[in-house]
Amino acid sequence: MSTTPIVSNNAMLDTTQPILLITDLEPDDAFAFAVLTAARVKIAHVLVVNRGNEDHWSRDKLTNELLTTCKQFVTYTYCSAAEMGLTLASTLTTMQCKRIVCLANFLPLVDLILTQPELAKQIKVWAYGSANLRWALDLADPNIVMNAINTGYKAFYLFETHGAFGLKNVASVTTTPEFAQWLRTTQTPIAEFLRKIIKEWNNITLLKYFVRFANASDEPNLKSFCANMTFDQFATMVYGNDDSNKEIRQQFAGILRQIPSTSTHHRAVKIVLQLLDDAYELVFADIGLIVAALHPEWSKHFVPCDLSIDDKRYVCVTHNENSTAHYFISPQEEQKTALNMFASHAIQLLH
Repeated sequence: MSTTPIVSNNAMLDTTQPILLITDLEPDDAFAFAVLTAARVKIAHVLVVNRGNEDHWSRDKLTNELLTTCKQFVTYTYCSAAEMGLTLASTLTTMQCKRIVCLANFLPLVDLILTQPELAKQIKVWAYGSANLRWALDLADPNIVMNAINTGYKAFYLFETHGAFGLKNVASVTTTPEFAQWLRTTQTPIAEFLRKIIKEWNNITLLKYFVRFANASDEPNLKSFCANMTFDQFATMVYGNDDSNKEIRQQFAGILRQIPSTSTHHRAVKIVLQLLDDAYELVFADIGLIVAALHPEWSKHFVPCDLSIDDKRYVCVTHNENSTAHYFISPQEEQKTALNMFASHAIQLLH
């Protein structure tokens, strides 16, 4: 990695100063939380966003388990994104906290600008963009959202995997072999919890596609295969790597590969094939933000700039040395190896 500083290292997360964490507790959030606590970052409070699918994904229950696993005895609030703005303002004031790490919908950050602009000007924000930003753009005026990022805060550090890793954003056996090995074999409480949360998250997808496949009248081989097993048996087949599952996994994969790309099931087939290849692959989104903010060299790649959105709602960057907004950009020559290096550093922090 190049050691030439790009900007001053104000982007590095000071572990002596408390943060307020906003999360929707997806698997990469849980891993990011584990890295934060392993790095001894002081977490003043956690705001857990309910995104409305709690019948399948009990964030409240998982938050308790995550805090216990990481031995973190911090308070947390559980509420909807619509309620989050008021909760965020009152919590920042009560906790006297001047730093926010946002791993969820940006809407609370926009609400804070609109309701407490003077307070927001005292706050530094580290946030993961992409879908989190696009959700806010769907729910609020895009001009207000981008103004909040560009001018609303004392500093705003925006990270997206596209700027860091190029097109690769998934840690798997092919992209990050050391990380994949660690995740599958390490017998520590946090590794075991991460395997559990990844499996539970994937099972939401698997259950939806299992029901779909079992009713796929246009694909009789697929339908009969899934109709002859329970979902538990189906999930065991997907996750099982021992010899007893090998033959049936190969049989199922063969059926899936015969389905044409023009089929209405194509996207589902593609996702399930990926899970058959690597059931514990992990999108490195929120984890990447935390590693970038904690690493003394990577954090220098947050470049001061003005940010805008194109017609496809991707972030556009215009360099501006005087801007309070910053965007993470890996040097082009480092993007091919950046994901693997980030993954290795995450493991080092957890040791």
